[in-house]
Amino acid sequence: MKKIYQLDSLRGLACLLILFDHSLSQYYIAKRGFGFLGAFIGVDIFFVLSGFLISLTLRNELREKGCINIKNFFVRRLLRLTPALFVAFILFALPIYIYGGIERLWLEFFYLFSYTTVIPKMFAVLTFFPQPYYFPHAWSLSVEELFYLAFPFIFTASTTSIKSNYKFIIKLIIFYIFSLLSLPFAFVFLKGGAYHNVIMHFGQIGIGVVCGLSYFNITTLTYSRNKQINGNLFMEASNKVRNFLFILTKNTSLLFAFIYIFFVIVIGSPSSIWLYYGGFPLLTLSIAIVLLTISTDPYRLSLFNSKILQEIGKISYGIYLFHLPIYRLVDKFMQGNYKLIYQKNILYFITVDIVCILFVISIAFMSYYFFEIKFIKYKVFFSS
Repeated sequence: MKKIYQLDSLRGLACLLILFDHSLSQYYIAKRGFGFLGAFIGVDIFFVLSGFLISLTLRNELREKGCINIKNFFVRRLLRLTPALFVAFILFALPIYIYGGIERLWLEFFYLFSYTTVIPKMFAVLTFFPQPYYFPHAWSLSVEELFYLAFPFIFTASTTSIKSNYKFIIKLIIFYIFSLLSLPFAFVFLKGGAYHNVIMHFGQIGIGVVCGLSYFNITTLTYSRNKQINGNLFMEASNKVRNFLFILTKNTSLLFAFIYIFFVIVIGSPSSIWLYYGGFPLLTLSIAIVLLTISTDPYRLSLFNSKILQEIGKISYGIYLFHLPIYRLVDKFMQGNYKLIYQKNILYFITVDIVCILFVISIAFMSYYFFEIKFIKYKVFFSS
């Protein structure tokens, strides 16, 4: 299937939301009772989008090759993810050692390279695990890799045809409903670690897979149905009515999705109780609606045709990985004392954030085009 470049824009938009959510000016505004604390949903967008893309990749491989090579799947993951981790080590090992010593250095990169950051984040309430400071956001990478340790095996056994696709979709939806049951318990028992609940985010990736398989089925069946309809007046008329109702439903649901996503960004936060009692499922559904709209009608939403957003999306992995250690090191450089820092005005922090963001994007750009891409090119040798 053809690459949908607008999905890079969605990834880029999610990345910008996360950059804003972790910015110094955001913290400054939030301390005064203002701010958009819901920008964390960029991570939720990443999860749903990740499931969508990985399901399409595996389904296409299954259709073209007749089977999925599990070993090649994991090699491709390593070629995509590992180079940027080494760039992070080269860039940040020395400053982290200077500010935190050898124990901090070892802790940060042990969590990062072993994909175990989600453990101290999810179980923060236990106070048993030391918390990462420079790479706490790597918990989302942990969740994805845990999911993908089992997913290709399950996927291979469950999706051999269009009919089996539907059965697998139903199973994923049942699993997602089950994952929702964990939300209230996570909020009560995990406290500050509730948002890092692995089961909840497994469910979000699963919904992304549902979207991917649905998109695959839609495109396959639409082509087949159009061949049958051609020349049959009755079928053409009924198809027009069906298309009208579909477009009406899609427009209504898309409007709801954007309104709700904006609502969460404005008033939501990872500690908002209402998100754990119905809010997160609606958020995941809203993201899925936007994702399916972009994939089935790529040029409909002009925002996602932006070349700038697409470029940001292409290098978003590096941006996501590098941004927080840069923010935190700048914070350390500026005394590392929020009480002193926040005596300055908002314009000062906006200026600092702009400089940080431009630096992060520049580093991610160079990392991608001068280092990561050399390894990504080798993925073609493991695509069959």
